Amino acid sequence: MSKYHSDNFSDGIKRVQRRKIADGIWPQQPPLGYQYDPQIRGIVPDPRRAPLVRRAFELYASGGYTLARLRAAINALGFTNRPHRDGSGGGPLSVSQYQNMLTNPIYYGVMRFNGELHQGKHLPLITKQLFDAAQEILACRSKPNAPGPIACMYRGTFRCGECGASITSEIQKRPRVSAMHKKTPSVFPAVRSNRGDQCSDRCQIHRFSVPDDLADWMVQQLHLEFKHHIRARAETVDHLRSKIKLIDQHLKRLLNLHVEQTISLEEYRSERTT
Repeated sequence: MSKYHSDNFSDGIKRVQRRKIADGIWPQQPPLGYQYDPQIRGIVPDPRRAPLVRRAFELYASGGYTLARLRAAINALGFTNRPHRDGSGGGPLSVSQYQNMLTNPIYYGVMRFNGELHQGKHLPLITKQLFDAAQEILACRSKPNAPGPIACMYRGTFRCGECGASITSEIQKRPRVSAMHKKTPSVFPAVRSNRGDQCSDRCQIHRFSVPDDLADWMVQQLHLEFKHHIRARAETVDHLRSKIKLIDQHLKRLLNLHVEQTISLEEYRSERTT
């Protein structure tokens, strides 16, 4: 009997949460930067923490802050956790909490619930552009520190006249110098990058130049190509937004049918996956 009442209570809570999500209302504890408003029965910006959340996104999106530096800078402004009901907690945020905050789409108006995204009715704290900028910084800094090519003046500029392979760079031992070489074996030896005159003499760089009229034409073509790319990108984004809107409407109607118990849970899951 206890298990029966517990399951019914759990199912009731889940139905209420799904109904709130369908209405664009956050159904759980407000995230940092928001607080619960009993008058509207939803979340509203926290007047003390919301500006600090916005400032954290702005600093990190600038690219000049790591998560550790961001934590030190924002915590110094007085950003703390909410205290528990018993008075405990309320201390400064950890690095992992800042990472979770920076990846939470609720701050630009989209709720992530059970692995799905839903449009919320709450007031966003940041713009979608600022959120995307922060995600780009996170993605760049989450890559493993793999050894990359060595900086070299001529790397990626020339190709071998024998096999057509690209010229790259490496660090050689004894002495440790950067050199130009090909990834494939060749009869031509490597050229040390610190001997720029030698490379210039071999490649005869000083004999090659681009006329001014040809350079102007190339720049104009690049501008036209850039404008075409921007226009094509905007059209693609508009098309995808229209498709997303139709899918969201379909999912909302499907969720309403499930909440009203018009369709079963199996039918709801089957239709949602298709």
